[in-house]
Amino acid sequence: PVAPPLLQHCAEAFGREAFPPRLPVSPQPARPPGDKLRIGYFSADFRSHEVARLIAGVIERHDRSRFEVIGFALDPSAEDPMRARLRAATTGAVGPGSPSTTGLTSSASS
Repeated sequence: PVAPPLLQHCAEAFGREAFPPRLPVSPQPARPPGDKLRIGYFSADFRSHEVARLIAGVIERHDRSRFEVIGFALDPSAEDPMRARLRAATTGAVGPGSPSTTGLTSSASS
């Protein structure tokens, strides 16, 4: 058997090596009062798919007075009733006409 203090020492050493301290996060500017928080959902499954069935209710329940919800479909080819449901639940586009994957990062960061 290994003594508990030695186990703790080994675990702490492993933690320091495997998970080094992160750089501090720069402070974010305060949002003006009434400004909505923007949430983006990225998925290749915004279509008749199990992931879409699970996430649709979550997306539909966001408080629209507090959040702007944008869907980024990574597979813009599918057009079906689930895609239409998700498009109706978001403020931004889902599916055909959504930002292409090449412009995704610039659209998401704005």
